[in-house]
Amino acid sequence: MFNPETLETSEFYNHRFKNFATHLLVPAAIALVAALLFLIFAQREITITSTGELTPLQAPVSVQATAANRIITNHLKEGKFVRQGEPLVTYHDVANPEQAKVYQAQVQQYQDQLTALNQYKKGLTANQDVFTQDDAFGYRQALQDYLSQRQIYVLDAQQVSGTQATANDKTVKVNQMLQQSIQTINRNIAAYQKLLTAVQNKSGYPDDQPFSYLYQSFVAESTGLDGSDLAKLKTTYTGQISEKLDAEQQQLDSFKLQQANNANSDVSHVQLETDQQKMAALQAEQLKSVTGQITQTNQSLTELKAKLTTLQDQATDSTLKAPTTGVLHLDDSLRGKKYLPSGTTLAEIYPVLQHQKKVALTLMVIPNDITSIKKSQNVRLKIARHVPVPLVLNGKVTQIDSGPTVTKDTNVFKVTAQVNLTPKQARTLRYGLAGEVSIITGKKTYWNFLKDQLLNKS
Repeated sequence: MFNPETLETSEFYNHRFKNFATHLLVPAAIALVAALLFLIFAQREITITSTGELTPLQAPVSVQATAANRIITNHLKEGKFVRQGEPLVTYHDVANPEQAKVYQAQVQQYQDQLTALNQYKKGLTANQDVFTQDDAFGYRQALQDYLSQRQIYVLDAQQVSGTQATANDKTVKVNQMLQQSIQTINRNIAAYQKLLTAVQNKSGYPDDQPFSYLYQSFVAESTGLDGSDLAKLKTTYTGQISEKLDAEQQQLDSFKLQQANNANSDVSHVQLETDQQKMAALQAEQLKSVTGQITQTNQSLTELKAKLTTLQDQATDSTLKAPTTGVLHLDDSLRGKKYLPSGTTLAEIYPVLQHQKKVALTLMVIPNDITSIKKSQNVRLKIARHVPVPLVLNGKVTQIDSGPTVTKDTNVFKVTAQVNLTPKQARTLRYGLAGEVSIITGKKTYWNFLKDQLLNKS
């Protein structure tokens, strides 16, 4: 039979244990336990946020004006891709081609003079005439004068061991050679005096006269000079000519003295030694003189070549070429200008971003946060503006400035990171794009985070 008490007991159980309160309590308890477990074990990132922008890994290469001349062709365009060596700017060439020709002629003259001097030195060393023909500088004549003087000493030495007849014959020959040398020196003195007058008055000097190369050199160097510069140049050349005159006069006096003493030449053994010493001294003196002339001519040639190179470089600088391969970024303040000072930065060449697998990220951090930042920490850049689709780039900190950068409002530290790029991202991005940067300095559990927030801890 049915027992009504049983039904009453079931209703009481359902009413007591299967009501709304019991259905809500169990899920709430489970959710609370799960939340506590999440707070205790789950971790959140500790980040420092700032604003950063994309920059090249390597500093852009500056393109600077190489001349202050007028620009006649300008190939500079914003965003243009250029290759190394490609012409960018062409200047008006104002170098003087006539001056270059003058310098080239003088260089050739100095080179010819060096060749003749080296032949002269070779002849002095060998004690013989090594020239095949007369030179324009008179060095063959100088060598012959030296050989004549040396021959005098040779003959003088031969006289000592010869007979009286031989000695008498030698005396005649010596007198003839001395007279010939005296005549040659007299001609040289007369030529130098005319040359000195020509330089002082700038009155001209025939090319077929001895030592005409000095006057030609003076005329070449005096081109374009006046006033004190011309007077200074005249003083230099007249001084050189006067020195040569003095040397010739001394040589003339020496020859005349030898001519006077020739009749009473000492034929003793002492005289033989003296003649040998004279020949050695004469050779040493001439070699010293020609070596000094070679040194001076080489110095003059070097200086003249430097002037010629400078003039040629000015012509070369008329075309400014790209120093490296990349993309141009121009200075808008210079747009349209035809004249710019030498050294002015016209543009910068950036690496082609589409070819890069990494790019630099530059951001500024306030002093309070800089102590938490270390190299190799992860960096996240979010770019949402100026791109078709928001991008997130990841990288690592590579450099932290040791000193602050002073700004108008406060001091900040520059932090540099490297972020990786996919080929698609590289095609989308541009240098200078900015976004929100998060530097991940560490992790902590949500429980510790909430505790620090409640206790007002950083």
